[in-house]
Amino acid sequence: MVGYGHGDSKYMALLAARSVAQAKLIGIINGLQIERSTSIKNGKVDMDSIVAKSQGTIKFASVCGEKYDQKSGEAEVCLKLGLRSGGVSDLVKGLIDDVK
Repeated sequence: MVGYGHGDSKYMALLAARSVAQAKLIGIINGLQIERSTSIKNGKVDMDSIVAKSQGTIKFASVCGEKYDQKSGEAEVCLKLGLRSGGVSDLVKGLIDDVK
């Protein structure tokens, strides 16, 4: 899973990118809870908000690649999670991106 982030330093950009990749993994593994809220004012939609939530623990994920662009402050981190249950790994295999 690849995550992208920005930061004021290399450390902060890589931390942000790693956190995004971890959140994406949790969403795939545990699913997402979707909450939608719509506010109507004077008969018109005033605000429409959608929030996606997921919670979980990631164990045994390893970094399969990192990139940092000092000029833009952008970072890219790839995490991979080894799955041992056969059928599930085949199902998830297509969802995992590798940093090239």
